[in-house]
Formats: sequence, C-alpha cells, structure tokens
Amino acid sequence: MSESRGYARGTSAGGPRQQPTPASNLAVEFEHKLVPVELAPVFFGRDPANTVQLQSAKDSRFHAIIYRVGDRHLVRDLHSKNGTLLNGRPIRLATIQPGDQIGFGAEQATVRLSSTAVAGYGAEAVAVQILVADADRLAERHGSRFSDALAKAFELLEDQTLLQQGCPGHHSSDGLSALFGIWDIPDRRYSAPDKALELAAHAAEFLSQRIYQELDQEESCDVRIGLAAGGWHQTLDGELDLHGDAMTAATGLARANPVYGTRVLLEEAVHQQLRKKEHLRELDLVRIKGVPRTICIFAYDERAKFREVANTAVTSWDAVEAPLEYLGIYRRGLESYRAGNFVEAYQEFSRAESLYRDLPARAMRDRVLKILDLKESPEYRRWSGVWDLATDQLVAREI
Repeated sequence: MSESRGYARGTSAGGPRQQPTPASNLAVEFEHKLVPVELAPVFFGRDPANTVQLQSAKDSRFHAIIYRVGDRHLVRDLHSKNGTLLNGRPIRLATIQPGDQIGFGAEQATVRLSSTAVAGYGAEAVAVQILVADADRLAERHGSRFSDALAKAFELLEDQTLLQQGCPGHHSSDGLSALFGIWDIPDRRYSAPDKALELAAHAAEFLSQRIYQELDQEESCDVRIGLAAGGWHQTLDGELDLHGDAMTAATGLARANPVYGTRVLLEEAVHQQLRKKEHLRELDLVRIKGVPRTICIFAYDERAKFREVANTAVTSWDAVEAPLEYLGIYRRGLESYRAGNFVEAYQEFSRAESLYRDLPARAMRDRVLKILDLKESPEYRRWSGVWDLATDQLVAREI
C-alpha cells in the first residue's frame, strides 16, 4: 500500500488571479475585518478558541483552517457540518491565492495579498510518526472496506493535528507523519512536545477502535507510534513530505514498539521537554536503524492511564484493580540490568511479568537470558549498556 493523496487546487471564478511572490503572506478579508495569514495556522469557527470566531449557526465549532506549506497557503475544511466553499465549489483541502472567495458556512471572505513580514519555520521540531503495521494484510483481507476506513481515520487525525497546532505531512495508505513546533505560536501555554504526545496517545486508541468498528468487530489494527526531537526539512511535490533527523528517529521508534509490546515510544529529548510526564516510563537504552546516536526510550504506559480513568465496573484489562506496582518492579529491574547485575534483573523482570503480565518486562527478561548466554564472549565483558534493536545484539564499548 503506497498511494498518498495530493492537494486540489482552487480555481478562480473570474479572470486570471494575481500570483503571489514566493513565500508572500496572505490575508483573509471579511466585510469589516482583515485577518493576516502568517506562518502559524488561522482557525475559523464558532468556538471562542478560534483565531476568527464565526457567528452563524451554520458554522461549525471548528469549521476550517488556513495554513502555509512552503510557499503555498492551504485552506482545509475540518469536517464541518455545512462544508467550506472555494470560489463556489466545495473543498476538503485546496491551495488558495489572492482573489479567491472562501465561504465558511454563511460567511464569505476574500483572499488578499498582505504586506506583513514573512516569518520562517523553526529549525527544530518534535516529529510524530504513526504507522499501521498490518495495513497490507488487512487491505488484502477486507479490501476497500478497510482501506477507505483507514483513509478517513487519517483525515480525521490530520484535523486533530492541526487543531493542536501541529503540521501534518503527507499520509500514505499505512502511515501519517506530523511535526510540532515548526510554527511560532504566540501562546505561552502552548507546548509542542505535550501536544505531540497528546496526538500520539489519541491516535493509538482512535485508530484501533475505529478500524475495529468499521470491520464489524472482526479485528483491530496494529498501531505503532514514535516521537523524536531534532532537525527537519521538507520537500514539496504536490504535498508536504517531511524528512530529517527527527522524522528518521520517530519512524525508527515507531517500528521498535513490537520489541516491548507497546504502541507509543518516545526518546528522552522529547521526555525532557514535556510539561506533563504522567503515564510515561523509562524502558531502555538502544540504537535504532538509521540513527547513529544512542537513544534512551520511554513508553506511554496505557495501562497506567487506563487504570486512572477506569471505574469499579471496568474489568476488561488485566491488573486494573491492582496497584501499579509493576512500574516500580520494572524500574528496579532496569537499574540492575544497567549495572550488569543480570541475575537480579532477571528476577525483577520475571516478577513484573508473572504478577502483572507486563509486556516490556517480558521483553527485558528474555533479553537478560540472551545476554547471559554471551557470558564468555568478549562483547559481554565490553558491554556498554546499550542494545542494538536492528541487529538484536548488545553494543560493546570501543577499545
């Protein structure tokens, strides 16, 4: 599965449109108001949280958004009740230019050139990579029923990304990428790492539940998500494609989830920047394919989150009624593991796995057994405490 969607271009109802200069800013003119469209996204809707609060009952709470991608500006309908029109035609996503007419429900606006200074993107970002690992298998088994459901789900996640002031990249038929922090958001309450993790946690549950429902509760999908911080760059060829160190690491972390039985992994650089660190636990020191540096990884612990919101009638998750003791046991096992006390580490990981069916503890218990089998090897004596996930081997210290 490799197809991805492109952008529809708006067409003018009148004569030739004025062409903006590269990276020029635009403005949206209402009857009594001119709203600059700079680098950060501009939201339109009835909710007071929008940049422009619309007043008609025909407008949705969060109706549409305009944002910039490279040298282009895009208008996107946020699955509003009455839709968004560009030059009289309904659109989902389209490029806009000076002279275009945009209809938000009952309100009309005209796109104008703006004299405001052009801001640049931030050089660092928090990247989110969302993968559906078994998309090919599900598409082969369920055909268009699965493919259409997944495409629709990704569209809704793109909306959610933008509402959290992140920038979605292209989505393919088995994945979606996004960046947080590339726009200068003039709000001290805004935290790019927290918004990225919020999207990741939402996406993991949302995709699984939605596909489960669309397939008539036959099966869900295997969602894997990674978050990493670092440099990024883009290519523009009909859509926004995101690249760079942050996206490479995020993709590697997404693919590493099966090792630990998790769905959301993030690197320490993201964890350090988070304002809210609940439901996260440190897992391991690793190397991943394509990233030369060592990464300390953390997991979004869904069992801890589930227990917090569960009521006494919920019995669908093992260990919900038990204290979160497995987290402390795992931590002690990890400390012993890094100190080279492998017998103690094995005991702690085994205890967490047997008492609470903790999947990361099971993975680390099996890891310790593999390391003990290497006890007579030179690599064992030079072990650095880092595990290479690509080769499934320990990383030895350089002599």
